[in-house]
Amino acid sequence: MGIKVFLIFNLLLSFSSSKADIPDCNYYDTVDLSHIEKQNGSYVYEGIVIPANLTGEYDFKMIPYWERQPETKHLRGCLCQEKPCVRFCCPRKNMLPNGGCSDGFKEELSLSNPYLNVSRGDGSIKTQYIYNETIMRTQYYEYDEVLGLRAGEYLLFENGTVYINSSSSYFSKEKYCFYAHSNFQETLWIVLHHGSLKWTTTDLTFSMISLILTNLTTAIYLYVKELRNVLGKCLISFFLCHLVIQILFWLDNSSLLNEVCSLTGYFYYFNHVALYLWTSVISYHLWITLTSLKSHEPENHFLVFSAFAWILAALFTGIIFVINKVWENDPHHWNGMPIVGFSRCVMVGSKWTLRIFMNGPLIVIGIFNWTMFILTIRYIRKVKKDLKYLKARHEGTFNCLEFDGETYILFLRLSFIMGLSWMMFLYELINWERELWEALTNVVNFIDSSIGVFYFVLIILKRSTLRMLMDR
Repeated sequence: MGIKVFLIFNLLLSFSSSKADIPDCNYYDTVDLSHIEKQNGSYVYEGIVIPANLTGEYDFKMIPYWERQPETKHLRGCLCQEKPCVRFCCPRKNMLPNGGCSDGFKEELSLSNPYLNVSRGDGSIKTQYIYNETIMRTQYYEYDEVLGLRAGEYLLFENGTVYINSSSSYFSKEKYCFYAHSNFQETLWIVLHHGSLKWTTTDLTFSMISLILTNLTTAIYLYVKELRNVLGKCLISFFLCHLVIQILFWLDNSSLLNEVCSLTGYFYYFNHVALYLWTSVISYHLWITLTSLKSHEPENHFLVFSAFAWILAALFTGIIFVINKVWENDPHHWNGMPIVGFSRCVMVGSKWTLRIFMNGPLIVIGIFNWTMFILTIRYIRKVKKDLKYLKARHEGTFNCLEFDGETYILFLRLSFIMGLSWMMFLYELINWERELWEALTNVVNFIDSSIGVFYFVLIILKRSTLRMLMDR
C-alpha cells in the first residue's frame, strides 16, 4: 500500500511539474507575464496577444551554459509561437517590470526599418524585416562579448542559430542576442553569451550570515566608546563600505534596483574602491601606532585618512562615469569598457577591463598593505623576542621550542584587519590549471561570502572587546 501511495504521489508530482512547461515551446521563446493582467482570456505583451493556452507557471529559470535555477513561481507566455522572435539585448538599467525595454530602440526601428538576411534549409536567402517580426528583449550576462560581423562572415538560420566563420562555431538562440542598433546593413553587432555567474545556496547562506555579523560588528564599534579611537573609526568606515556592498549585492541580485540601476552601479564601485583604500589606511595607521613610542593620537588623523579614502574613491568613480557616458552606446568600444548597468547594475567588463579598473587599484593597495604587514609583524616579533630573551635571562631558563599561540592569533587578526584577505582575488591574474583554478575559486568564494564571520570572530570575540561590552 505504501509503495502504491509513493508511486501515485510521484506521478502527481511529475504531472504538476510538467504542466508548467508550455507544449512545443522552448523556454527561451517565453517571456515573464507575472506583471501583466489577464484581459479577455489572454495577455497583451508589448502589443502582442498571447492566449491563455500558451501560458504556464514556472518555478525555475534557465541560464545559458547552466542548468535550471530555482526561481519564485511565476507565469510565462510563449511569445514566439506564431512567428520567429528576433532577440535584442536590453541593458538592465532600461528593463521595465513588464519585460519591455525603455531604450527607445523600437522607435529607432520604425524610422529605419532594417532587415536581416536569413539562410533557409535549401541554402537560399530570404530577407527578414525586423519591424515585422516578434521583437524580444533579453538580458545581458556577466561574461558577454560584442562581436561586429560583416556580410559573408556569418550565417543566420531560420531557427535562430548563428554560424560565425572566424571561430567555426554555431550559437543557438539562447547563447546570443543582437546589440540594439538599427544599422544592420554595414555591420551586424552580436552579443555572445559566454557564461554567467552562478551563486550556490551555500554561498548565499554564508553571505546573509556575513551581512548580519558585519552589521553587528559595526553596531558594537559604534556602541562602545573605548573602541571609537582613530583605528576604531577607520574600521567603522571600512565596515560601512562592506555593508553597503553586501546590501547592494542582495538588492541587485533580486532585481529591486532597476529604477536606479546606474546610480547603484557607480555607488557600488565607489564603496568597492573605498573599501580597499580603507585597508591601506588601517595598515598604515597600525604600522605607525605599533612601531611608534608616542601614545598620543593626533585628532586630525582620521580627517586626513577620510579625505584620502573618499576623495580618491570619488576620483576613480568619476573616471568610469566619464568612460561610460562617452562610449557606452558605441559597440566598437564595448569589450574594453567598465560597463555599468548592462548585465548587472554593478560594474562588469572583460577580463582585461576588470584587471585595470578593479584589480589595478587592488594590486597597488595590496603591495602597500603587504609591506605594512611585513614591517609590523617583523617589529612585533623583534619586541617579543627581546622580551622573551630578557625574561629567560632573568629566570635563567631558555626554551627554543615554545609555541606562542597568542602571537600567531594576533598575526591572523592583523592580516584580516589590514585587508590581506581581499588580496586573494588576484588569483584571477594567473592562468592556473583547471583543477587548481576550481579549487581556488571555491576557497575565494567561501571567504568572500563569509568575510563578515571572520571579522566578527577575530575582532569582536576577543577578551579585551568582550570585557568592554560586559563593563557597559
